[in-house]
Amino acid sequence: MPGLTGIGPSDLKPLRTKGIAHDHVRIAASGFIARVPRPVQFAAEAGPGYIRYQAASFARLAPSGHVPRLIAAIAPSPGLPLGALVIEEVAGRPPRLPDELPLIAECLARIHSLEVPPPSARPPLIDHADPALGTLDVIERNARSLDAAGVAGAARGAIDDELAWAQRFVADSKDKDQPATLVVSDAHPGNFLIDAHGKAFFIDVEKTIYGSPAIDLAHAVLYTSATWDV
Repeated sequence: MPGLTGIGPSDLKPLRTKGIAHDHVRIAASGFIARVPRPVQFAAEAGPGYIRYQAASFARLAPSGHVPRLIAAIAPSPGLPLGALVIEEVAGRPPRLPDELPLIAECLARIHSLEVPPPSARPPLIDHADPALGTLDVIERNARSLDAAGVAGAARGAIDDELAWAQRFVADSKDKDQPATLVVSDAHPGNFLIDAHGKAFFIDVEKTIYGSPAIDLAHAVLYTSATWDV
């Protein structure tokens, strides 16, 4: 593999753990990072195809110019049960909020402007044929955990009110066209890096779908996302 011949254990430098879905290992003198999935929920749902899903996500997002370049996909093996990806390392820093939200907006605009292929060409990525209904389905599946989480009182009332609003919105939108784009899904500001030229890169390519761009806009600007650990 170009740029990776002769790599030994001493060339692998684990990076500080940040987040729950992946471990990252810098490959010395290569400019590359190994991105190693952990067996978390999204990976478990995708099963053996998880690494193929990630590789497809990087490939679909590549024309935007705002994600790291995919170098190679490593198939699952006993030592790497979910496989791994080798990606280009982006030299950058976390965004400074709120001043650099326009840089994140430019990144998302480039991604959302990518051509959406016909339905037959969208697999293996998840495809919300009805973007509003698909988003609501995700919300409702998560809402099933509210009782077990012990959410009650004013917080539960606020969530239930928002869920009822979303259900009415989807019902009212049934016969209306909703925008559908390539969506990164986890677009909170901590998943972006700003390079030396002021360009924003989305780096946590994992949950890409075809669906409503509102998913990304919400993750980028809502208080619960903008104050998440960056």
